[in-house]
Amino acid sequence: MINNKFNNQLTKLFISGIALLSFNIVHADATIDAIASKLPSVDVSQIEKSPVANVYSVDLGERYAYVTEDAKYLFIGELIDMETGLNYTRLALGKKRIETLEAIPERNYIVFPAKDKKHSITVFTDIDCTWCRRMHAEIDVLNKLGIEVKYLLRPRSGQQSKSWKKADAVFCSKNQQKNLTRSKQGMDITMKTCENTPTMENVTIAQGLGFMGTPIVLSENGTQLGGYIEANKLLEQLDLEKEKS
Repeated sequence: MINNKFNNQLTKLFISGIALLSFNIVHADATIDAIASKLPSVDVSQIEKSPVANVYSVDLGERYAYVTEDAKYLFIGELIDMETGLNYTRLALGKKRIETLEAIPERNYIVFPAKDKKHSITVFTDIDCTWCRRMHAEIDVLNKLGIEVKYLLRPRSGQQSKSWKKADAVFCSKNQQKNLTRSKQGMDITMKTCENTPTMENVTIAQGLGFMGTPIVLSENGTQLGGYIEANKLLEQLDLEKEKS
């Protein structure tokens, strides 16, 4: 008799738990739908609960918006824990970037390795971008400082532009490193063509992450360090980030 009563109580608790969970899921979905209805350009997959009660986060690519549960108030910026200093927005952006970069095929990269590697950076670069050229002029210094540079060719102009054709030609060449350096120095290279260059893919990836300009420098943690940064200052930033992680 006692066992039956106990089992009945457990059953009721289990059913109540399932009902409560189902209610919360439906409630969350309804809230997300309500928020999405006020943001026509946003898909429901871009909206989720934030670490703050009654506030939802909206993924806008290279930034986040935050919306109250009643879909009445929205603000764009960074969500920071005042007690711990934890920046939830930067964590979310870093995680998203890492996931995106890890999915990029190795063939897309043109790598300038460091002999004694301390850090690795990913750089979206345009061959004809002034600051990209200035950064590449320091490639030997960067490598000597222990910084591996992984380039993704991302011309800012369209497919019919010279910049795009140069990117394809560098990728198609036998010595990508040499020809990337020559082209960034303003020297002519053989405009060789080949199939399935990753240029369009790189452009699409950059746009998906909200990157419009070049260069874009990303650390191994997915942190956007900025555009052009002088080699020694870049090392300082990377060292500091590594200490905090």
